[in-house]
Amino acid sequence: MPRLGDFLRSRRSSLHPAELGLDLDGDRRQVSGLRRTELAKVAGVSVEYYTRLEQGRSRNPSDGVLDALADALRLGAYERAHLHHLARPPRATPIPTPQHVRPSVRSVLDTLGRAPAMVLSGHLDVLAWNRPAHLLVGPHLEFESVDEPSRRPNVARMVFGDPYALDLYANWEVKAQETVAHLQLAAGRDPGDARLTALVDELAGGTEAFADLWRSQTVGDCTFTVREYRHRLVGGMVLHQEVMRLADPGLSLAVYGAEPGSSSAAALRRLEGAAEAA
Repeated sequence: MPRLGDFLRSRRSSLHPAELGLDLDGDRRQVSGLRRTELAKVAGVSVEYYTRLEQGRSRNPSDGVLDALADALRLGAYERAHLHHLARPPRATPIPTPQHVRPSVRSVLDTLGRAPAMVLSGHLDVLAWNRPAHLLVGPHLEFESVDEPSRRPNVARMVFGDPYALDLYANWEVKAQETVAHLQLAAGRDPGDARLTALVDELAGGTEAFADLWRSQTVGDCTFTVREYRHRLVGGMVLHQEVMRLADPGLSLAVYGAEPGSSSAAALRRLEGAAEAA
């Protein structure tokens, strides 16, 4: 699971001093990114205090210190929230993520009809999908597999272990980065999540690509994206994906569409027609 020191070191090493306006004249650097002394100076904290924080020897930093570090490290909104979660992990028992989808949510999937749509957990388990979504991301899997926890598809497992996914995503590397960034964010929110820890350990032990991305400490969440697909049945298409949070804790609804009048829209209609015939 992610740790505060690991995250701070990864963000510090990714920033060049010139980005912060630091003078490098005559400076022969032996480390990549910012030195601890440089980050501490920009953030307005002592080097000794920052060192203790990065080494895990200082607890409960104030919001002001965390925000100053976030500003100095040029963190985005998700990274800033992740920093706060790592510095002060939640003590309350988390609300369990539902393992089944409410009938009213299933009716939404049916109402969407021809548009591919599926319900995901925070761990990226596919809890429900309609026929077009099944034909898009998992036609080689049984449609009913989402109804059984032991057989349920998981997007992260598919991305890093399913040859179909490697062919499906034209830019697999970006999809892989986004997948790991989502899991990093989830782990920071709930570091005691045993199921998520087991998933991360499984993927890190099974593929070096996942392990490398996990070590990079990149965090993010997907709410909207545009991605190119190479579908075996209908060919190439560019789809936009909208992700909406549901009322159920940890669940989200992902819906796919294409630019009206485009070749991608025509390909998507062919995919939807095939789903209707299935």
